[in-house]
Amino acid sequence: MLSVNEAYSQAINADMRRMFHRVTIAGVTLDQTAVPKMTFNESVGSNSGVALGTSNSASLQLTLKNPAVIDYTEMLVEPESGIELPDGTVEWLPLGKFWVTDSSTSNDYKTVNLTCADGMYLMSDDYVSALTYPALARDVAHEIAEQAGVELVDLEEWPEIYIRKKPEKLTH
Repeated sequence: MLSVNEAYSQAINADMRRMFHRVTIAGVTLDQTAVPKMTFNESVGSNSGVALGTSNSASLQLTLKNPAVIDYTEMLVEPESGIELPDGTVEWLPLGKFWVTDSSTSNDYKTVNLTCADGMYLMSDDYVSALTYPALARDVAHEIAEQAGVELVDLEEWPEIYIRKKPEKLTH
């Protein structure tokens, strides 16, 4: 969950509000004129908390208008959502980091549609544990993140849960 200030909280709860979006692709920030459509979706893998084999993930679909003619494959995309505050400024909230998994063009290359996936996209390789079991769930989570090359948003306090048997035939 992201922390927001009081001005943002008031603006998001107001009857009338102005929302914006922007996207940074390969270090270049594009506003909603260049990105007329952005769809952000989140999904939850388990309603009962953290469980092996489940994940929370997000996806992003973008339409770029008059884009640079480049290969977008696996390019890093960082979308943000903004709201206009009472003083006229816009406060931006990051929606995460995504990688382009598919792209298509239309309108004689004047439009590019990008499909993007969050860091769970990087977690599809086989997981081979080097830990000694039983092992703490915290240690397994850290090992998985390290192997997959993703940043683990660590818990302040981990419950002392042990995984008894070495996981086999799983992905990160």
